[in-house]
Amino acid sequence: MRFLHPLSLLAQYFKDPANSLQGYSVVPVLRTGGLVVVNCLLYVQVCAHSPAPAVQDQPEAKQQDKPVTGYSLAEKEDTRLLAALQVYEKAIEEADLKARITSAYSVGERYSELNRRDEAENKLQEGLELALQFRLYPLQAEGFLQRARHHQRSNEVRPAITCLNKVLQLAGTHPLQQLEAEAHHLLGTNYHSLGLYETALTHQLQALALYEGLQDPPGIAKAYSSIGRVYQYTKSLSEARTYFLRALAINTATANEKGRMACMLNIGVVFQKEGAYDSALSYFRQALPLARALEMHSDEAKLIGNIGSTHMQQGKLDEALQYLLQALALKEKIQSHRSLLHTLNDLAELSLLRQEPQAAMAYAERVVRLARLYEEGNQLRYGYLNLSKSHKQLRQFEQAHAYLEKYDAVKDSLFGLEQARQISQLNIQYETEKGPGAGQPAAGTGPAGYPHPGLPADRGYSAAGQRAALLQPAPQNQKAPAAAGKGKGGRPAQIQFLCQHLTRVPYPSYPDPGANR
Repeated sequence: MRFLHPLSLLAQYFKDPANSLQGYSVVPVLRTGGLVVVNCLLYVQVCAHSPAPAVQDQPEAKQQDKPVTGYSLAEKEDTRLLAALQVYEKAIEEADLKARITSAYSVGERYSELNRRDEAENKLQEGLELALQFRLYPLQAEGFLQRARHHQRSNEVRPAITCLNKVLQLAGTHPLQQLEAEAHHLLGTNYHSLGLYETALTHQLQALALYEGLQDPPGIAKAYSSIGRVYQYTKSLSEARTYFLRALAINTATANEKGRMACMLNIGVVFQKEGAYDSALSYFRQALPLARALEMHSDEAKLIGNIGSTHMQQGKLDEALQYLLQALALKEKIQSHRSLLHTLNDLAELSLLRQEPQAAMAYAERVVRLARLYEEGNQLRYGYLNLSKSHKQLRQFEQAHAYLEKYDAVKDSLFGLEQARQISQLNIQYETEKGPGAGQPAAGTGPAGYPHPGLPADRGYSAAGQRAALLQPAPQNQKAPAAAGKGKGGRPAQIQFLCQHLTRVPYPSYPDPGANR
């Protein structure tokens, strides 16, 4: 190291300006009144063996402002994620605010698809905060939409609905028809998952009207498919088929392979519900290679599960077990929780058909735990029904009755029947004063045309109807004990009588076979 007095350095500069400072690092100086005053108490450190880099050697200094470009192996292997990250970094380098926001959304969306929740939330929140800070309303709406999709993938329905309502609020004061249409479509999807089909249909019809106004064929096809699914779940199969075929025609014309695969899946489900099992299997098997080629693992799992459930309905139990176990393994791998409930209930039903009540009980208990966690009432009731049937096969009739009442309570609450909510477990009222055989209407059918042999026609498939079937007067050669009596083991005689005769109670069939399992 060499130290040079600043006045000597200044003198050298005036003698030879071109060469005197070459290789020296100059300290900052104080400017006053246009004159350069050098602080004489300071010395300039001259680094003879480490000269300052020349101008042409300085791109690395600029590189310091760029984000770190080191990617994990998983990020390098995912081409979509890698491309999104590169666009995001370029936007930061070029200080392009809008590009940074949109690329942050893209990165977050891909992280969400890969189930990397923390990274997804961080990137989506980063983009949304920038959009809010600079009052970029279309990008705000896009951010809320992306967060809604992320919540929906994570089975967080209520937060998703909150985000989508914010999109509609922004669309009410700004021209955001495309995002408004998408928000209505996703709201319909989320309400559908809650079993609120009328609300779902209202939003899907609003989405369809907006897509038609925008002349957006992919959007129109998407709305057609969603409307078809609502009709499919509400048992209006002819209307469902009409909308699915419309969607299939548009997707075929626009070469939308993903949409075409989804339509074939749904049409197969309609055939399955109608009992046309060979046609259903044909559509499922056409769609399965497409799902695999498109790496749509969730739909692949649904198709495998539907093939299994169709074989089960055909009575081919060994083939059904093979496919359902494949579907279960894939759904567990990709953590498709709601769809997993379908397969667990199918396996419980299949185990009952194979006279394996303990296995059925294990599957049904998993359904009950997960259905409560994900607020999936539709599958919860089937879990209770399978538990009831399992106990019945084990001749544990009191437990079977308890789970059947739970099934009734959940089912009727979904249909908004207030009287069903008041059911108290094992609070049974016998109508013995009517006498044997009195007041037994002819067998009828439940809502949507599903036959329920032995159920009163005027009460249908409600909890009251189930109780009426359970509590039919005893056969004429057997008489119900008095209400105040006590049976074996100190149990009320009514309960003992119920347990003895539960074997003749007609169980309801599964009213939702093959519904996108």
